[in-house]
Amino acid sequence: PRARRAGADVVVVALHWGDEYQHEPNEQQRALAPALVRSPDVDLLLGHHAHVPQPIERVGGGWVVYGMGNMVAHHGTSDPANEEGLLVRFTFTQARTRWLVTEAAYAPLLVAKSPPPIRLLDVAATLSDGGVDPARRDRLEVAWDRTTEVAGARGGHDHGLTPIAAP
Repeated sequence: PRARRAGADVVVVALHWGDEYQHEPNEQQRALAPALVRSPDVDLLLGHHAHVPQPIERVGGGWVVYGMGNMVAHHGTSDPANEEGLLVRFTFTQARTRWLVTEAAYAPLLVAKSPPPIRLLDVAATLSDGGVDPARRDRLEVAWDRTTEVAGARGGHDHGLTPIAAP
């Protein structure tokens, strides 16, 4: 309530939660997310900590990004899924007394560790580049498929969630 009283039109909450390396939200995430985003004090919830992408879900009039995966990291744990992440974009439009999400979109990302330096790749944009070597192309396609499946696993695609671009 303090953010609203201070004049915030939109309140975004970032939570460090979830089980590392698990795509599925845990019981705490599934219980807490609806309670928070259904509150008149929260418009959007962005989760992080799992180190892999987790679903994006519409709950009532709000949205929950359970986990955005990794952006730029080099983990000791070798798992291709922890090289993947999500960039999210939510468009808010004023509707009477409240701002509502009118567009929910995401872009699958891939942390490329080789050749150095570590880089963050927009999966769709990189796949659209005709000069991508076959091994990298295969890895990008795996990242695209897994991330889009995970992002929509809790019905987000059914509620208007879309990739920002497609390869």
